[in-house]
Amino acid sequence: MKTITTVAARENFAELINQASYGGRRVILTRRGKPVAALVSLKDLRILEDGPEGEKNGSDKV
Repeated sequence: MKTITTVAARENFAELINQASYGGRRVILTRRGKPVAALVSLKDLRILEDGPEGEKNGSDKV
């Protein structure tokens, strides 16, 4: 799992989105050296929220 600062994430936001959505990469965002958020694909988010059956939903609406 990649770790990146929030400043670097802002500078590379489009690339991070592509890595998460197309490559399945998970990114931890840090501020002042502490993890504050994560960037994951929509598929991974659905699994986290709904369990494995959330993946079968197929809806792309957020």
